[in-house]
Amino acid sequence: MNEDDLKRKKNQNDDWLETEDEYIARTSKILPEFPKEVIETWFCEHNSQIDEFVQYPLERLKFSLEILRTDELPLENNGADYRVNQNINQLNDSRYQQNMEVYKWPMQNIKEYLFKYGTWPRPIIMLDNRGNLFPEFEGYPSGVPYHLMEGYRRVAVLKFYRKKAKLNNVHKVWVCSID
Repeated sequence: MNEDDLKRKKNQNDDWLETEDEYIARTSKILPEFPKEVIETWFCEHNSQIDEFVQYPLERLKFSLEILRTDELPLENNGADYRVNQNINQLNDSRYQQNMEVYKWPMQNIKEYLFKYGTWPRPIIMLDNRGNLFPEFEGYPSGVPYHLMEGYRRVAVLKFYRKKAKLNNVHKVWVCSID
């Protein structure tokens, strides 16, 4: 499998040639162990980043939907701290905050959901790395016990607003392991 197998089909004008549902159905045949929600969240929303995802042994990943307590969430040392911190830096910028509200940017939607429901709108995706089987990804140290694979904005929003929002005690997460 290569990244072209997982890219959503486009024409020469960059228009989609397949609907999201068609893409999910096709990708589900390539990666039958992937839950539909994981394909939607990870591959549909971030299709331009497929080249980053093929570094993982995708055909060997197994997923389970789990519930973690807030204190178990990988908010620090998650292997994606640099990306989470980029989002937190944006949230610290008052102009970004203004524009985020006006234009309903993704982090605004996550923030509104967090304040209303005390959690994120969709589970984040994490690799179970309790044995530190993968010491690094993309040239950075990987997260232990969990490596954050998808959900940088959701983690950033939760970290940034955790003292202002009334958080639930538990949150849904997709945890994947490698066979």
